[in-house]
Amino acid sequence: MRTRAAGPRRHLTKEQDEQRLRGLRALARLIVRAHLAATAGVPASRNGARPEPPGEEDHDAE
Repeated sequence: MRTRAAGPRRHLTKEQDEQRLRGLRALARLIVRAHLAATAGVPASRNGARPEPPGEEDHDAE
């Protein structure tokens, strides 16, 4: 059976690639925050994120 990865890759537009990267960065932040919270003994929220302190805004999100 052939998998999707076996075929030629579709090229993304610049906008699609930027959106993909924003999503990957957001996912990475969730994973890191959940990991740091778990190792520090601080309970994380249901989605693994913790609220950011005021003034620490996400500079990637626009």
